[in-house]
Amino acid sequence: MKHIELFAGCGGLSLGLEAAGFELYFANELSPMAAETFAFNIMNEDLQTEVNPTKSLWINSQYKKGDKKRLTENPFTAIKNKYNKNKDLIGQVDLNEKLLIGDINQLNKFVNRTAIKNNIRAEKIDLVSGGPPCQSFSLAGRREKNNKRNNLPWAFAEFVKTVKPKMVLLENVSGILRPFKEEGKEYHAWFEVAKAFCLSGYVPICIHINAKYFGLPQNRPRFIMLAIRYDLTKSLMKDKVLLRGIGLYRRVRRFGKDIKLSEKDGFFELNNNKDLENFKESIYLPKPKLESKFKSVEYGIDKLKYLQNEFNSTSLIGDEYFEILQASFEKATKDDFIVKNHNQRNHTTKIANRFKFLKLIEEFENGDKIKLIHALKIGSIIELNERLKEELVRKFKGISDNSELEKFVSEHRSKKHSQRALVKDRPAPATLSIPDDVCHYDLKLDRTLTVREMARIQSFPDWFEFRAKDTTGGTNRRFEVPNYTQVGNAVPPLLGKALGDWLRIILDEINHEV
Repeated sequence: MKHIELFAGCGGLSLGLEAAGFELYFANELSPMAAETFAFNIMNEDLQTEVNPTKSLWINSQYKKGDKKRLTENPFTAIKNKYNKNKDLIGQVDLNEKLLIGDINQLNKFVNRTAIKNNIRAEKIDLVSGGPPCQSFSLAGRREKNNKRNNLPWAFAEFVKTVKPKMVLLENVSGILRPFKEEGKEYHAWFEVAKAFCLSGYVPICIHINAKYFGLPQNRPRFIMLAIRYDLTKSLMKDKVLLRGIGLYRRVRRFGKDIKLSEKDGFFELNNNKDLENFKESIYLPKPKLESKFKSVEYGIDKLKYLQNEFNSTSLIGDEYFEILQASFEKATKDDFIVKNHNQRNHTTKIANRFKFLKLIEEFENGDKIKLIHALKIGSIIELNERLKEELVRKFKGISDNSELEKFVSEHRSKKHSQRALVKDRPAPATLSIPDDVCHYDLKLDRTLTVREMARIQSFPDWFEFRAKDTTGGTNRRFEVPNYTQVGNAVPPLLGKALGDWLRIILDEINHEV
């Protein structure tokens, strides 16, 4: 089974699909920093030491091949440089086992060339997969219909129309499902994306699932769109799930992209009891682990908490989660190897004290918890009732009365909307790309998580090495993708494997019929 990966990031989805039996034909990623991690772990090519890389090719660059400045280059500057001649793809015909680094719109221009297009189609690609960057679809971002990042799914659809794979897999944030208004009109981003793939010749099946149902110690809801090439659906077994997608496809093809969302349309929701039987029975929906207890964040990262920086993997023998990830994502390594990316961050006393307070907040019920988080945000306890104040004074060591509590909250106020402490016996909240959004649950550890701990929550095996710097700041945030961001943006490999196992069943059905 051959697949092409777009918006490949650091390689989470590719790693999962490989474990499910898919063979990567080629991949595309905009960011050189994320691409370096992908190349090292997925392509076995070290761009720090390789003078003349043969697998990792830049679509466009300001720098010559082999120049290490390429690894931290602003990819948007490279795109704008019209007179740039440092294009590794000149004369390139065979894309097998290649990582193409650069903008997808530039890639679309390249693959539309007759010879390239015919070569790719001759491979009879089974799957094109990817997760387009989605900040403007997310509730955490500015939700704008015409945001440039919202155009990326359409570039994805254009690529698919050219290459004509048997199936498509698109992953995105849950925010894509929530309607938003612009100029008085209501839009459903997921529906607009689904229609774009209908116009490219594909039947969309839209799904809302959560990674915690697939063995992750993380509460990570996600939108998934499976799209099957229309001509292949004619002889497939029909059920409610596939028929909904075919119905939308036919309406779009007949009436055009401006059709409105109707009761006939919709996505399949794993948490909806009405859809549960479909998830159990239809081959066109992935199979969650409904009977098992959700994994806690303690299950995922507890064995790492007192280990320092780089350490030998033998320290993790007997850790069930470590061994599950090792078995799921095999790599030709020695029995023991050095685990990296576990540098623990040093915090000021002020930040460490704030983390103490966040852990204390988690001991309260939800309603009180919201009030306490708000108090920390505004830097005042003025809106808290006397019962809450008394309980805080009683529980918080070193504070003896309301005046000291007011002083503490004022001095440790936080402008962040989502900062919180992990709760050890629950799944972690969705891993984000900013390291100090959460702090460790252990009362002795007043720190945020390491890259390795966040990678564990995302289900990356411990041999997987992130190759960039950990964080960035200032104007570099606009284009740099450091390690924490790579982890937060990734499709979790365990989820990728579960999706791959599901897609393999559908492909077997398709290949049986063609």
